[in-house]
Amino acid sequence: MITTLLKPNQSTTPSHFYLTIRPPDIDVTNHIQQLKSSSTVTIVSEAEIVLQSGQPGTRLEIDSMGRSISLVTKINSRTVVLTCFGDFALFDEIAVTLKGSE
Repeated sequence: MITTLLKPNQSTTPSHFYLTIRPPDIDVTNHIQQLKSSSTVTIVSEAEIVLQSGQPGTRLEIDSMGRSISLVTKINSRTVVLTCFGDFALFDEIAVTLKGSE
């Protein structure tokens, strides 16, 4: 997995964003199923969203050693997961902007 930390400027509780590109053999459905089958993960909510690019994604609110929100989508034939810990205020605004490079 390749993970990058992005930190938006915020004046209150900090947000920590992690962008993970899953191995080619893990598709979106497999990734979500792995989360759901884990005994240490509780899916609090799950919703389908559409990114600005028109690509579908799944938004998950997760409780596992703390609360997080993730977007799971397919970009450039790879499963991409954006996860946020801390202040979730900017998550949806940032998540919908994900897109592949050409």
